[in-house]
Amino acid sequence: AVSCFDRALKIDRSYAPAWTGKGSSRAAAGQHPEALVCFDHALEADRHYAPAWTGKGVSQAALGRYSEALRLHERAVNLNPWSVVARVNRGIVLAQMGQAEKALWCYAQALDIDRGYAPAWYHRAAALVALGRYPQALECCEQALALDEDCVSAWCNRGIALAGLQQVY
Repeated sequence: AVSCFDRALKIDRSYAPAWTGKGSSRAAAGQHPEALVCFDHALEADRHYAPAWTGKGVSQAALGRYSEALRLHERAVNLNPWSVVARVNRGIVLAQMGQAEKALWCYAQALDIDRGYAPAWYHRAAALVALGRYPQALECCEQALALDEDCVSAWCNRGIALAGLQQVY
């Protein structure tokens, strides 16, 4: 994938989507410092390109820099209020910071925009589990699984919620 983005960047060094794609590829490979460099190039090319802010936030969170990640995801939401991905990522960071109630609010906003986005449902389930609200978590898992029956995270969150309700089998 990186070679494709490099080819695009040979043609146009200021094409923010190519820098963001390269950064996302690096991040997917666990190369977060390298990904951050790519996202910075994308933002130099276009300060208003919300996916670059989101990608940079994901890499910052992966490096344990949660406050910075939250700021970046908030910037992405401000630039593109309809971005379900940015809203879910903001919720993920809040959950990582131990702020499950605030994370729930982010997931609710994402679901208000797109009720068919399975990650919003299974991350909402995880936040509800963290709060001990197992019946609600199960409902969210069912929503996620109705959208994607092979969603590993939804199945795991469902198992955790059932265990919390002492329904082991």
